[in-house]
Amino acid sequence: MKRIQKFYWKIFFIFYLSLFTIHYSLFTVFAIQTSQKEAFGIPGEYFSTFGGSVRAMGMGGAYTGMAGESAGVYWNPAGLRAVKERQTSFFYSRLFNDTRYQFITFAYPAKGEGAFSFSWLQLLTSELEQVTFDGSQWVRGPNYIDRYSLYLFSYGGKMWGGLSWGLNAKIFNRYFMGSSAQGYGLDMGLLFSPIEFFSLGLASQNIYATSLKISQEEEKLPLNLRVGSAIKLFRKRFIITGDVQFVDFNQYLTENKGPFQWYAGVEGNLCLLYTSDAADELDGVDLGGRRII
Repeated sequence: MKRIQKFYWKIFFIFYLSLFTIHYSLFTVFAIQTSQKEAFGIPGEYFSTFGGSVRAMGMGGAYTGMAGESAGVYWNPAGLRAVKERQTSFFYSRLFNDTRYQFITFAYPAKGEGAFSFSWLQLLTSELEQVTFDGSQWVRGPNYIDRYSLYLFSYGGKMWGGLSWGLNAKIFNRYFMGSSAQGYGLDMGLLFSPIEFFSLGLASQNIYATSLKISQEEEKLPLNLRVGSAIKLFRKRFIITGDVQFVDFNQYLTENKGPFQWYAGVEGNLCLLYTSDAADELDGVDLGGRRII
């Protein structure tokens, strides 16, 4: 009996290791073949390329193929289909100087398979010093703030079989030096789970987005395309995820180049091989990485 069990675990270990290798090899090869360009400084960068939950950030931001978490609407609203109970998520981070980033979301299950969600994101930089040149010297003026706000109204539900769909309707606002501007946008996502331990996600951010114009400065959120997958092993206690993201996808269509990012993450429960239901309640360990190409 023990020999059979050892053989069983060896087969499963080889199988899972093969999936892991293939999974990450595809993302790595795809990344190497892509042109190099920095992705920082794009309009609304924190609306598209940062994050919305501690768990997802711990997994390197590779979350497009995940489902069942309210904060997942930041990456792919189709994951709301798996939300079965009310959820609230809070995320806060102090970035640099007096800049603060926060994301709050609430999800409520709908009848059948699906859920609604409302989210609020804010990037606030306060106490910025205003300096102007009067022709002969630099003159210090009053301090000001720079604030980005985003409101997401989301739904995710079943399309057919293992295919889910999701939609984000969003309102974004910027307040800068006493002036403000407001715009609107749409995100769409798909999530395909043909088998229990594997899912593949596709999300398009800003498929429609109006411009923000303050004084003479006009800012429009770029069209972003994300593709990601997740492998969930040992009753979902060991999860491998990987994402690729084309930032400002219009550049790829017109110039065949643009900022490209890939993300990778691993999450493991401390009781990986223990089969008790109590083990599912224990915290796991998240590891992740992000690469700009």
